[in-house]
Amino acid sequence: VGLSRSYPMGSDFAHVLGYVGAVSDYDLSRIEDKDPLLQIPKFQIGKVGVERKMEAAPRGSAGSRQIEVNANGRVMRELERQEGDPGADVQLTLDHGLQNFAMARMQYESAAAVVMDVNNGDILAITSTPSFDPNKFVHGISGADYRTLTESKYRPLADKSVQGTYPPGSTFKMMVALAGLEHGVIQPNDTQRCRGFTTLGNRKFHCWKRGGHGNVDLETSLRRSCDVYYYELAREVGIDRIAEMARRFGFDDAFNLPMSAVSRGIMPDKTWLAQRYSQDWRVGDTLNAAIGQGYVLATPLQLAVMTARIANGTGVEPRLVKSVASAEVPLETARSLRVNENHLRLVRDGMFGVVNRSGGTA
Repeated sequence: VGLSRSYPMGSDFAHVLGYVGAVSDYDLSRIEDKDPLLQIPKFQIGKVGVERKMEAAPRGSAGSRQIEVNANGRVMRELERQEGDPGADVQLTLDHGLQNFAMARMQYESAAAVVMDVNNGDILAITSTPSFDPNKFVHGISGADYRTLTESKYRPLADKSVQGTYPPGSTFKMMVALAGLEHGVIQPNDTQRCRGFTTLGNRKFHCWKRGGHGNVDLETSLRRSCDVYYYELAREVGIDRIAEMARRFGFDDAFNLPMSAVSRGIMPDKTWLAQRYSQDWRVGDTLNAAIGQGYVLATPLQLAVMTARIANGTGVEPRLVKSVASAEVPLETARSLRVNENHLRLVRDGMFGVVNRSGGTA
């Protein structure tokens, strides 16, 4: 008797759950516990995602039965029986309605979305599109179906929410603002004149609004996403202090989630550039980083964590597994961000303005 997995929600949870497949020699080489179950022909184990990362819990253990047979192989009596363990149910924090809604809204795009509960860190949706049907992998995917997935320019097999790293762009400006406030470089009402560009040597660093924003304070800089304000602020704050602040909010962190190939992204500083490329950091690199460009790379998950920490005011950690065998997985204690609450309020106000006030660019 064998067991197989079925994924009734199809592509909605494909990147999170992953899928199972037959045990390979490679699987046996990387698994320390040589469970006899793994030797059964066509036995299936997790290959990627939660299926792989939490493989041991739902797998359970095999039972056994000792019998006595006669010379013809007929069973005469049962000597001993040891019942098997069916394994533990694993419950995730995801909300299927929200997961499905996000997938439906993005289904024709190469995109990712992450939704977190800012109070406890529970991940309510974590999606990557386009997706795939994990049921096709359970008994071995056909060559034609696999080529369709691997040759697509939209990379459906990659989980863009945690594996994909992208320039965060203007979403990074909150980190620069907090670094400036915390180190006393700016006050909320200080203004910077935006003429549409700033000059460094013989090079111009342009604002997205070529005509400029005029005099800009902190709230306006976030609401209208003024690049020049952050060029000048970052020049004074310096990349090392910006990077240190960003790491408090989740940049350069892979997080302890049972998902495959969770990336750390890149939060560069002077030491990183020297070690990676044997180069000295330049002021121009700081100006690029100020608006989330240059060497800065982040995952959608990291940006969701950053936003949750700004909203919560603590170092809330993302959680994907809610319970194992009906036992709740404890929440990690949210550490202090060591950031002035008044400064967080100022940044929240700018984030509110970018969506809800006149001139807001979101």
